[in-house]
Amino acid sequence: MSTLCFITTCMGRLTHLRQTLGSVVAQSDSSVVVVDYSCPDACGDWVEATHPGVRVVREQGNTHYDQARSRNVGARAAVAEWLCFCDADILFDPSFALAVVPHLRPGHYYRPDRLDDWGTWGTFVCTRADFERVGGFDETYQGYGDVDLDLYDALEQVGVRRQDFPAVLLRHLPHTDDDRVRFYDNKNRWQNCSINRLYRIMKYDALRMQGQHLTAPMRENLYRVAIACVNTATNVGQLRPVNVEFGETELPGGWVVTRSLTFRYHRPAGPGSV
Repeated sequence: MSTLCFITTCMGRLTHLRQTLGSVVAQSDSSVVVVDYSCPDACGDWVEATHPGVRVVREQGNTHYDQARSRNVGARAAVAEWLCFCDADILFDPSFALAVVPHLRPGHYYRPDRLDDWGTWGTFVCTRADFERVGGFDETYQGYGDVDLDLYDALEQVGVRRQDFPAVLLRHLPHTDDDRVRFYDNKNRWQNCSINRLYRIMKYDALRMQGQHLTAPMRENLYRVAIACVNTATNVGQLRPVNVEFGETELPGGWVVTRSLTFRYHRPAGPGSV
């Protein structure tokens, strides 16, 4: 069994995968999983023909790309103590595994040491045990933005601490926003980022208040609130107060406590703002 398994997903990104997968396969003491997420270019066929040592997992019948679900599918197929998640447009230096693996320690997850190239933000390494402990990626998210940041939040919540690896070991292949949103309903990348960012903030504020992870229905309700809130703020440009109820708890003596949070959101000033 390899020490490190690289997991990448592809839906309509075969052009990028052709340029990057070789750099992943060449890493030492590593295995690779590629998720063909209903790729219209049948990327799985190309991978099997070109890199027969790579494990291909096919998820058919999807019309929209779901980053969280596709990465969870890849993780379940991986066989390694450590998992490295990366997008199809990430090119690895030949020495990546040699430089990173000797420094991996339980209780930590690993990200690039510079975040000036946001295209590499979603590339990280963590243990399979920690990934499973936090439930993997939150599949409540839709569209573009913050799925990876949410996972980092989840790891931090259970005491897994961030460590860095040299960002120079990665290179992000440039491409247009059209490529990013091609298989999403919402084609406005920044609006979708705002929805996902607001959901993430509300989710972890609620988690701290609840003292436990939110159920799927709670998360889905929060996400609907985030969509409505951002859409309203985008349309009218006004402050949008939102009250979210989390039910009632009966205490000894007949007291009933209603748990709720109030959030305020306004239209972001520019790209990436929340």
